[in-house]
Amino acid sequence: HVAQFLRQGILKKEITAPLPGTRRWSQQLGVSRSTLDLALEVLANERLLKITPRGVELLDGTVPARGNPTHHRIRWLLANNPRPYAEHYMSAASWLQERMRLKGVRVSWETGAPNRLRDIAVSSAPPGELCILASLAPQIQRAFANAGRPALVLGEVADGVSLPFVNADFSGAVRHATFQLLREGCRHIEMIHVKSTAVGISLAKLALAQAIADWQTSPISVRVLETSLDRTNLKVTMRRLVAGTSRGTGCIVVAPVPVGMVVTAILQKGLQIPEQVRLAAIFHGEEAVQLYPPFLHYPWPMPALLKRISAMAEIFFSSGKLPIKGRIATTASHRLS
Repeated sequence: HVAQFLRQGILKKEITAPLPGTRRWSQQLGVSRSTLDLALEVLANERLLKITPRGVELLDGTVPARGNPTHHRIRWLLANNPRPYAEHYMSAASWLQERMRLKGVRVSWETGAPNRLRDIAVSSAPPGELCILASLAPQIQRAFANAGRPALVLGEVADGVSLPFVNADFSGAVRHATFQLLREGCRHIEMIHVKSTAVGISLAKLALAQAIADWQTSPISVRVLETSLDRTNLKVTMRRLVAGTSRGTGCIVVAPVPVGMVVTAILQKGLQIPEQVRLAAIFHGEEAVQLYPPFLHYPWPMPALLKRISAMAEIFFSSGKLPIKGRIATTASHRLS
């Protein structure tokens, strides 16, 4: 909220140089200095201002960076998601930033409410700017497509939206995990995921339902749980999860829902893993699952995704066009030992 307030003031020329010191500025805004510092970092990534040892200076965001006359830029956009969810993507954006810096391309990132993201979509794009839409809702994707703004979707593309994309085969991983659990004798399937408007979540639930429908050998019961990432909601969801968990249950845990909390809840109920409950971890890092083997594990192919994004971005900056799509397979699962 502070970053958005300051951004509007800068763009409307209501905030002008010289800027006050951060101590005085935080007092004027009624926020802590740490909150102001975070907001200023966001605006510095957007090239609206510059943070120096002497203080904060205003910049003209349309001025090309020194030594980079073409001013190529990747703008990584996120919805206002809970912190663990956003940090997952922020680490990816940082990795891309390090990779593209050597090629003279700046990478900035921003989280915003739907109205802010729509404003970006309809605003005029600076020459040489490419937006990365990281798991954004269908209406935001549609706004970028309708405005004709250069954008690359990270994740699934909504129906009726013609935007290039790069993604991991999320639905394929869920379908594959479902069949693996059914082959191992599970007769009750649970899937737990974070509340999100991302297209991939909806398609993953459809993939689960289709996999169950395609399994003809015996009746299977299914339950899908969604949760926020705050501790209170997670605890409530864990109680709901174990209330329906029994021998022969297969549980699909979608990142960033913490696998460790699921395991703890099941063990506290007195069930054993993996004798009575089979677990499948979708897009979790290895550090999240290796303490409780053997899991079905479908890691998010972060390096492969980011290499594909950088390759597609290079094509865009050289030709002005983006490849249509790039999908990374995720169904080569493995067990950790």
